Amino acid sequence: MVLQERSVSSLKKDSQTLDTTIKTRTKEITKEVTSLVNSIEKREKEAFVVRVGITDPNGKIITKELDIRDPNLTTENKKIAEQAIYEREQIKIDRELTKALKEFDSTQEKILQNKIFDEAVRLELNQLSTLSGNEIRAIALENPGATPNQLEDIRRQRLKEKIAENSVRINELNSLQLENRVNALNQNGQLSQGKDGPIAQTVKSTFEFFQKIDIEAEIADIKPESKKAIAREALLHIKEYKSADQFANDTQSALCNVISAWEAGILANRSEDKVNRNFAEFYKEQVLAGNIKKDTYGKDTVGVFYNSDKPYLEPTKILSDKIDFSTDDGKASAINELNSTSARVAQIYLDYPGGKKGEHFVIAYKNAAGDWIIKDHNENGKPSWKNGGKLVKAIEDGKIADIRLVE
Repeated sequence: MVLQERSVSSLKKDSQTLDTTIKTRTKEITKEVTSLVNSIEKREKEAFVVRVGITDPNGKIITKELDIRDPNLTTENKKIAEQAIYEREQIKIDRELTKALKEFDSTQEKILQNKIFDEAVRLELNQLSTLSGNEIRAIALENPGATPNQLEDIRRQRLKEKIAENSVRINELNSLQLENRVNALNQNGQLSQGKDGPIAQTVKSTFEFFQKIDIEAEIADIKPESKKAIAREALLHIKEYKSADQFANDTQSALCNVISAWEAGILANRSEDKVNRNFAEFYKEQVLAGNIKKDTYGKDTVGVFYNSDKPYLEPTKILSDKIDFSTDDGKASAINELNSTSARVAQIYLDYPGGKKGEHFVIAYKNAAGDWIIKDHNENGKPSWKNGGKLVKAIEDGKIADIRLVE
């Protein structure tokens, strides 16, 4: 028994040491990448001076420092300097980016949930889908007699060709970045519903705010009147609660539509003025805008949440408007939509028993392999058909009531 306790203690100590090492290394890599980005941006702005070998009037080759900002610089020497700057900077940037990205590749599994992963992807995406200052300078060097408008047309065409050439890798990086953000949103079950759970506590934190507001002043600018009436009814209902606990308990159980709407909005990169990154603030804004209503959940639980037929973001394509998910033709049409859409994120209405009536809202996203993956915020990371399972399989099995593509 003593030996077992020592073994457990040793394992805990080793685990803590490993965790500290990973965190320390992650901080180091973050610092290195930040420094790299700063140095690249600085060189892009300041790379005007270069030492080159040129021929003097006597035909002798000499080394001279040239500044392309010098108004007295000859046209020939300016071209030589620009070409030298381009070649020098391109070599440095390629070398440093390759080194940094190799570092990320070797530690990807350890830092997947860290912001540094997003930074690495952002760097590579930027390199693959935009023209750098050096590439723009190269176009000018290659087309010495072109007008500004002609150069702009050439740049557009060159960028189009570059993106097409790198389309597979760009798609893969976008998918990896999306998957990383999906996992980060609900890390450790931070969006789980349930009495006294994380979401209940979040909703509870808004109670005091709602109790203090002047309802008519808050909703004065809402239009049309029908939407203002929804906001007024919801706010009056919240004010009737005697405690924050009662308000949170009645509301959290039916918040899956609000939670998945918030997740989908962030993943689809909606601006912060449309989808606040703080869930409590998002909830308050949606109530005050008349987008969240007083409604009944189950037999007799009345709370303030999206009702199930509420479209939540624009533009959104609601497939159930034209598709019956209970039929074979409808299922085939839905799968075809998933395969052809440019959207990468969707809100999914799950239909557990297949009775053509949804029971729970979750999200789905398109991964690097092109598969749509379901992610349920209530599952705490446990794998199942609705948490890590394929959406197409769920459609075929009759477990989907609706799909709302965030386009």
